[in-house]
Order: sequence, then structure tokens, then C-alpha cells
Amino acid sequence: MRATMLARARRCFADQDVLAVDTAALSPSAPTDPHIASMSVQAADAYLHTSPEFHMKRLLADGYPDIYTICRVFRDGESGRHHLPEFTMIEWYRHAMSLDAIIADTLQLVAAILERPELVNSVANRDYSSRFADIVAINALDASIDRLADVVNADEQLRLSLGDDRDAWLDLIMATKIAPRFSMNSLTVVKH
Repeated sequence: MRATMLARARRCFADQDVLAVDTAALSPSAPTDPHIASMSVQAADAYLHTSPEFHMKRLLADGYPDIYTICRVFRDGESGRHHLPEFTMIEWYRHAMSLDAIIADTLQLVAAILERPELVNSVANRDYSSRFADIVAINALDASIDRLADVVNADEQLRLSLGDDRDAWLDLIMATKIAPRFSMNSLTVVKH
């Protein structure tokens, strides 16, 4: 099933003349994203990539057309029920696309991978702030950390673990209170 889904993804990109590229998995330095921990490779004195983003953006800067890659990526400290330290990522870059075009492109890819073209006809479009207001009765833009913690009934250990990381609290609320309310029979797009 996995091989079939990856073949569908490649076919979807090929049908749109998006060029397949391969990028280096090892880099002499770790990425600068403070929220993603890199894995080092002692023998090579290098780091395994957490995403092909840096190398792909270099290709774009060198004049490449629309590009994509399907590759293995590595993230330290991401082991749990929903995360593994190594996983497959599809990353792609398209020139001169509006937000709505990017969303449509993503929906088309998901529908192609699942071989369910009808999914693009029943998409639920939702506004990020409105979901927080409607479902958990908070303003996501200015609610206090204490208020965000209260929404998930955080105990002291969770409060200490997440601290003042506003994005982590909002992600937790999205994952535990808001996303579970999305329809299981259609795709949901959350924007802004």
C-alpha cells in the first residue's frame, strides 16, 4: 500500500511537470529551527537532515523549476505514539502560487495519493482563530498561558513541561480539542 501511494504521489507531480530532485541527507551543520532537534553522525562529523528544505531552496535559487522530493528525514527526540525519529517526507516547491493555489495543490496531492478525487469537492475550510473561539471559547491570539493550560486541564507537570511556549499550548489544544471535531469523511483546511 505504501509503495502504491508513493507511486501515486510521483505520478501526480509528473503529470504537472514538477521535477523530482534528490538532496543530501548529511550536512556539516544542523538546521537553525530551534524546535527541531537534529541527529549527529559521529563518523562523518555531520548531521542528518530534518527536512530537505535548505537544499531544495538552494536549487530554487539556482534557477530550478517547480521541484519535489520524497525522502527519509531524521529528528532527534521525536519518539512516541505519533512520532518516529526517522520518517518519509514529501516536500515540494512551486513558483508564484497564491495561498489558495497552494491549498488546492495540496488537496489535489492528498486526493491523488488516496486515489479519491472526490475529496477535493467536499473540503471544509476553517479559520484558525474561529475554531478556537467556537470550540474552546478562547482568543488564540491573546489568551494567557494560564488560560491555554486551563483549556486542556493541564496538571503541574504539563505546565512545567510546556512553560511559556505559546505555540506548544496552541498545538496541544488544536490536537486534543479542535482537530478531533473535524469530520472523518472529508478533508479540513485550517488557514490563517
